[in-house]
Amino acid sequence: MPLASRVLPLALGSLLLSFDWVLPDGLKPEDMDMTEKMGITLRKSVPLKVIPTPYKGSSDLYGF
Repeated sequence: MPLASRVLPLALGSLLLSFDWVLPDGLKPEDMDMTEKMGITLRKSVPLKVIPTPYKGSSDLYGF
């Protein structure tokens, strides 16, 4: 478990930095449905959907 708790944030951070995240179909952030759904945990009623596009500077970021 200690290894997973150290590697998971690194992997997630690398994934987030490697892509530009774009909303689909020209959706604007202010038009998103932010209502919540109750359950054991609080979650969004409408799941977030984004389109990953490769980050233009990723080769500079990692030196490839």
